[in-house]
Amino acid sequence: MSVSTVSTTENPALAAELASLASAPPQKDELPPEPVAPIPPDTLVQLPCGYIDSKGELHRTAEVSELNGADEEALAKASSIAVMLNTALIRGVQKVGDKPALPPLLDSMLAADRDALLVAIRRVTYGNEIEYEVTCPHCEFKHDSTVDLVRDLPSTSMDNPETDRYYRVQTSRGEAVCVLPDGKTQTEILGSLGKSPAELNTILLLGCVTQIGGMPITSVLDVRERMPARDRRALVEALTKTIYGPRLGEVTRPCPSCSQDIPLPLTLADLFRG
Repeated sequence: MSVSTVSTTENPALAAELASLASAPPQKDELPPEPVAPIPPDTLVQLPCGYIDSKGELHRTAEVSELNGADEEALAKASSIAVMLNTALIRGVQKVGDKPALPPLLDSMLAADRDALLVAIRRVTYGNEIEYEVTCPHCEFKHDSTVDLVRDLPSTSMDNPETDRYYRVQTSRGEAVCVLPDGKTQTEILGSLGKSPAELNTILLLGCVTQIGGMPITSVLDVRERMPARDRRALVEALTKTIYGPRLGEVTRPCPSCSQDIPLPLTLADLFRG
C-alpha cells in the first residue's frame, strides 16, 4: 500500500491545514477517560472511650488496616475465640494515637475501645454488611437479612473519658473503686465462656475492682471468699449498667413480612465468621 505525502512546496495551504490538525488538542469527546483512584477504606477509628498512656495523655483515635491472607490463616488457626480476637487486633491495629499498637498497649485498652477496633477491622477487610438467615419470632417468616455495621449498629461514647471509666460503689465494707474492664480482663472472660456466671463475675470483679474501703483488691480470694454475695451483685450491676462502644447485643432489623423488629444480636466472633 502506498503512502501519499503532501509537499509544502506544491501545496502549502493543505500542508499547513494538516499540520494544524495534527497539533490541535483532541476534542472533549475524544479525550480518554481520566483514571479514578479507588476510595481508600476508612482506617481511622474514633475510640468511644480513649486510651490514656503512662503520661496521662488521652488518645481518642486509632488506625487499623485491612487483613490479608496470612492474617486470615492466623485467625483460622486460633485455638479459641479469645485468641482469634487478640490475633485480629495485633495484626489489624497499626497505631493508637501516635503510638505503635503493641500487645501490652492493646491489653491495657478498655474493652469498649477494643470492640470498636474489631468492628473497624471487619469493615475495612470484608465490608459493612453481615448476612443472616432469619426466622421472624412474630410471624415465623423465613428470610435473609443484612446487618449494616454503620447504619444498624448503635454505639455510645464517653462524654468525660478521664473520669467516666471509673466507678465508686458503696458496699458493706465501704466504698469500692472500680474501673471498666480492659483487654486483659476481656480476654480472660472470653477464654472462660464455659464457666458459670458466678465464675465469670469473679474474673470481672478481680479485673475491675481496685480497692474497697481503702484496701487494695489483689487476689481472687478478695472477690471470691472475702466479698459478700450482695456486694458482688451490686458491683457487677454497676459495671454492666452502662455499655460504651458498639452495642452488639442491641441490633434489630424489621421483618419484611410483618414489620416487627427482629433481634439480631451480634457477637465479636460474628464479625469474622465466614
